[in-house]
Amino acid sequence: MQIIDRRAAAWSKADKTLVERVRFGRRTPQSVDERVTETMRSPRTTTIMALLFITGACINLEDIRRTEPVRTVNFTGSFEDVAKCVEYRLRGKLSRDPFRKEISVYNSVKAQTNRGVSHYAMTITQTDERGGIVEWFKLPEGEMDQAMVGRFWTPVVNCADEVTRKADPGESAAL
Repeated sequence: MQIIDRRAAAWSKADKTLVERVRFGRRTPQSVDERVTETMRSPRTTTIMALLFITGACINLEDIRRTEPVRTVNFTGSFEDVAKCVEYRLRGKLSRDPFRKEISVYNSVKAQTNRGVSHYAMTITQTDERGGIVEWFKLPEGEMDQAMVGRFWTPVVNCADEVTRKADPGESAAL
């Protein structure tokens, strides 16, 4: 018993802190400056940041909309009601073009590139005073899983149907 006590007494405060960190998963607090310099010291992080800056790796709405639409649906009713419904169900970002009476709901999809979608945009356009059209644009171009169609397109069609039923009770959205 005395041997353990002597060893414990001989431990420095730093040793005790190290044991606590290992044993209980605690980290010592760092200042913001220490974290920033620690991150920037990493050659890998610095290289990645430089490459992103040089290549302009941001994808914006216009990049997505340069592709051909994957699917379209016509609806009768307010295009703003359809846009609100689509935004709520897909939880995307909203972009409004007041000159063309057009609203886009867009976002990126993390870790789904292998399933055929990395970015999407649903563009809701008023074509006349009675209704409009919804177009689905996506990156990358090409084939995609049916699960992605169900995840992104089914809620859009349901929103178009709801608004169409409100505007014309006996009608549904035309695919």
